[in-house]
Amino acid sequence: MYRKAFIAGFTLLGMAGVLGGCARRGTAPPVQQAAAPATAVAVVSARTGDIPFTISVTGSLQTLDDVMVSAKVPGKIAKVFVREGDTVQAGQLVVQLETDDLEAQLRQAEATLRSARARLQQAQTALELQPTQNETNLRQAEAALEAARARLRALEAGARRQERKQVEEQVASAKANLDNAQANLERVRRLYQQDAVPKQQLDAAQTAYDIALAQYRTAQEQLSLVQEGARQEDIEAQRALVKQAEEAVRLAQTGNLQLRVRQDEVNAAKALVAQAEAGLFYAREQYEAAFVRSPIGGTVAMRAAQPGQVTGAGTPLLRIVNLNTIFFEARVSETEVRYVRQGQQVTVTVDAYPGKSFVGTVSRIYPVGSEGSRDFVVRVDMRNEGGMLKPQMFARGEILVDVRRNVVLIPKDAVLVQDGKQVVFVVKEGVARRVAVQTGYINGTNAEVRGVPAGAQVVVQGQENLRDGDKVRVEQLQTAEATTAGGS
Repeated sequence: MYRKAFIAGFTLLGMAGVLGGCARRGTAPPVQQAAAPATAVAVVSARTGDIPFTISVTGSLQTLDDVMVSAKVPGKIAKVFVREGDTVQAGQLVVQLETDDLEAQLRQAEATLRSARARLQQAQTALELQPTQNETNLRQAEAALEAARARLRALEAGARRQERKQVEEQVASAKANLDNAQANLERVRRLYQQDAVPKQQLDAAQTAYDIALAQYRTAQEQLSLVQEGARQEDIEAQRALVKQAEEAVRLAQTGNLQLRVRQDEVNAAKALVAQAEAGLFYAREQYEAAFVRSPIGGTVAMRAAQPGQVTGAGTPLLRIVNLNTIFFEARVSETEVRYVRQGQQVTVTVDAYPGKSFVGTVSRIYPVGSEGSRDFVVRVDMRNEGGMLKPQMFARGEILVDVRRNVVLIPKDAVLVQDGKQVVFVVKEGVARRVAVQTGYINGTNAEVRGVPAGAQVVVQGQENLRDGDKVRVEQLQTAEATTAGGS
């Protein structure tokens, strides 16, 4: 408004100058030249207020949780439980592969583990029994050796007097039994011939005689052996048996070696159990991998899986994003990144919602800039209430670096640079006075200045051609207003 008033004032002054020139051409020149007319200007009253220092940034919205879900194992897809736009929870089953082959592998691994554990149990039992078995084997070997030595001594010494007498008595007893059996047989035979006894009684008498005869011959042979003594080949054979028994004792005395063998068998069985457990763990992992679960809670953004489709390990099946972890990935120039600190407030706007702003906070400042633009990435965490914000939206932001409070503010366009100094023109009693100032924060509208008091009438239009001491005519009076919009 004051720009229009300023232009109108200069138009009137121009018309007056033309009319005056025409009048002078028709009259005699005056004795004394008229005073120079006052310059029309617009002014603003400087005031105290707060001015923010902000940095303007642009970038895009991203999300911390944006994952492509894939299967860890290849297979044929059996079921897909979600579609685009569905909400899922962390750990929720979203895709299932066919599991027939994986179940068979799992059962085989379980059976292998059971078999390995059974072998381990057997090896441990054998190890526990080995000391007792060693002791028993040693005692048996020593007893066998003693018996073999005793038998050898007996063979070498021959039969004793008592043994000969015993054998002779056995011969005499066998002879008496034989005589008795023979007499009985002859008696029964005569009676049978007289039909006094049945045929069965004769047969029984004959059998008793045959037995008595055999026993008598055996007793005679035993007596002959006792009288003759052991044969040399029998003695040699018994000596060999003694050596064999001695070797058995030495072997039994080395039971500690067998104990170590049993321990090695236990260790080998334990290794087989560990191998079987690892195989079972892998088989279970493979089986569980057929049930694909969402690693995060969020919304399904893309579905690339269909039932019946054969998928490979690592092939993307679903894309899931968590809209609650939206953040603004802003880019800050290398000249301004030094002002940015964690925790600073950021006002964010997106083109999708004109006139609406969102508040965020600087959470990360990436330490390395881009090679091309030399910009630095700043992460701004935001709350996505209602899920309005979406990943990859273009966004603008104003990072609030600082706020100067109770400082003198004037429109930034009022500040001129003359003779290398920053100056403003202040109107006092119709005269423009040039005042050197120092500027502080400057935003899109106002500037913080030192050197001008609050309430001073600062020229904001028409000051470009003013000189110190020029007379001015104020066409419009305004008041400076602070704003938080704009860049530094």
